[in-house]
Amino acid sequence: MRKKVILLLTIVMTFGVAIQLTACNSYNNDIQMNLFSPEFVANHDASLAILAEIQRSFPRTLSDNIIYPEFFGGAYIDVYGNLVILVTSNDYLDMFNDARSSVTVRQVEFSYATLNSNLDIISEFLSENWALDCITLSDCIIAKNIRAAYVDTINNRIVVYVSDVFQIDLFTEVVINHPSIEFVVTSDNL
Repeated sequence: MRKKVILLLTIVMTFGVAIQLTACNSYNNDIQMNLFSPEFVANHDASLAILAEIQRSFPRTLSDNIIYPEFFGGAYIDVYGNLVILVTSNDYLDMFNDARSSVTVRQVEFSYATLNSNLDIISEFLSENWALDCITLSDCIIAKNIRAAYVDTINNRIVVYVSDVFQIDLFTEVVINHPSIEFVVTSDNL
């Protein structure tokens, strides 16, 4: 009987995950098909090569980590496989346009270095306060309220998922208050 229950739960969980994955897919069929087209693959490969070339031009730390310049807002590959480079000033819009039609350059507000630095502050706060040995009670409350945090390169923001909207003010007072941070309230345990 126990094996039947476990088998039934496994089937239900597998079916539920399949439904959830299907429901989470926000691309329409045209875009889904585009991801597997020869044009997408060719653009994607070319975009990765260009991005690697750009990253090689940036200085590095002694431990070989990239030091992103303040004008660089990040980069991503769009749904057509084309590279999108983000810059923080109009002065740099032409810097990456080298007659490659697959590269788009657009201006954003925050540098990639700033976004990563702000995320590092959040991550450090969480690592220091997630365990039971919080420095203060308010630090524990803030840490337990944060569900996830990441750099959203496309939208040039840091997204912080929180479970309690009323703790956002405390977060901005104690951890970091920066216009690059966007809060999303969720009840899910991400």
